[in-house]
Amino acid sequence: MTSTNAHQLRPFSREQTGEVHLFLNSGIPAGPERLTAAEATLARNGWTRENSKYLLLTHRGIAGTLEYANLLEQYRQLGRYGPDDLMARNEPYIQYLTRIEAVCTAFRNNDFAELTSLLDEGRTRITTHAHKRAISEAIRALDAMRTTGTVGDVLDLMADGRLLAIPGKLKDLERRRTAKDLDERDQRRADFSNNLRNVPYREVISVTHFIDELTPFSTQHGVKGDEFENVVVVVDDSAWNRYNIGKMLAGTDKPDRTERSRNLFYVCCSRAQRSLAVVFINDLPDGAESTLHDWFASGTTHP
Repeated sequence: MTSTNAHQLRPFSREQTGEVHLFLNSGIPAGPERLTAAEATLARNGWTRENSKYLLLTHRGIAGTLEYANLLEQYRQLGRYGPDDLMARNEPYIQYLTRIEAVCTAFRNNDFAELTSLLDEGRTRITTHAHKRAISEAIRALDAMRTTGTVGDVLDLMADGRLLAIPGKLKDLERRRTAKDLDERDQRRADFSNNLRNVPYREVISVTHFIDELTPFSTQHGVKGDEFENVVVVVDDSAWNRYNIGKMLAGTDKPDRTERSRNLFYVCCSRAQRSLAVVFINDLPDGAESTLHDWFASGTTHP
């Protein structure tokens, strides 16, 4: 893609090859159904989640799409850096849950070298054929619980230590969650532990896939400087306060947020090497659509 000044923001012109799709979806109620409808149209042109990169601004938006919004919210409640600790796996619960996911993945892939290594880390040794059979049965039971149970259900299943011993820090947090007369800090931690246990475990699976980049979704800040053949930019102005793409396009926002929004939109759109789709989840304000038609004159608009 030809680079251009962010203030002019004309990332696509008639001279460039590829395809550009603008999805306004004005006939569909605002919300995720608009993305679903856009994906159906793109699929007819050969776009899939496997060959496309989806760019959303915040983890909150991605969490809703990938179905780990409840998990993320619990880490938000934990403190200012809770979401960062979740994504960096820098907190005792997610550290242990990540190891559970690694065990299940290794078993599913028949990677017994990796499985043995992971179990060794948890001080579980496979020494006999009967032991191997017992481990296999335990992992199958765990695998079933992962898809139907809560985080608490999985932790309770793992409590016997047959697969992975629960680390000391996590044991301490589990003990404290039912303790009485805690100070404010410890009570907040206890509330976090209790609330986290009620989250469906499938959200742990989703966030693990995202962290491991097994999904096509990303934040804009996570891809700055990278380029992808097909890019889907999902604009949801209800997901953040620092930016408003719709008002920026309409020319009705205050100058500082307009500047941030224009630069953000440019960075997202310029990640596409060949094809770009921009999907608006919310209704656009008056004046925004004409700006889009000017900037993406060679694109296809899906009203």
